[in-house]
Amino acid sequence: MALLRQRRFESALAEAQLALVDAREERFETLQLIAIAQAAVGNGGDAEKMIALLESQAKTLPSQMEIRRVHWTRGALALLRNDTATAVAEMRKAVEMLPANGPVLGPPSNHCDLWFAAALAHIKAGRDADAAQLLERIQSGPERIWALDTWGRSFFLLAQIYERRGDAARAREQYARFADLWQDGDLERGWVAEARKKLGR
Repeated sequence: MALLRQRRFESALAEAQLALVDAREERFETLQLIAIAQAAVGNGGDAEKMIALLESQAKTLPSQMEIRRVHWTRGALALLRNDTATAVAEMRKAVEMLPANGPVLGPPSNHCDLWFAAALAHIKAGRDADAAQLLERIQSGPERIWALDTWGRSFFLLAQIYERRGDAARAREQYARFADLWQDGDLERGWVAEARKKLGR
């Protein structure tokens, strides 16, 4: 997922394909990553085949957890095609299938990563209010312990939403939180530069 966020799609695809050979517990996540990376490098047909495989295997399970991943993946692929209506619809289905809260203890929760992906879809569709709710949920819930980088990124996106709303005080607060958290990290340097510019640092 980190390589996808860095837009290093070919590297993400290569690593995910290698991981699939030995994947057991993380098989479904690996199939999801391969599908998204395939679409990102322009292999739309292969991406659809991977989603079909993901869906067929997910349907063999007693829970709906991996069907949720199918909707999430379809939403991610739609976003890559700039089909924001489909992206929002699929992400919304996935979010609605989440348990109300992720586990505080036990296996890591992917609540925050899904909420963040859905927020991106809403932002691109011009649905700031829906995106803000998801980003605020990332910041307020205990699930963030499983996705601290996602939690950190949420402050920048929420700052931009508040800024578009004309709420300068809350936007500044979010920019400051993001800049303080991210500091000199290697990723999102453009975001850091913009946040510092907004803060006059």
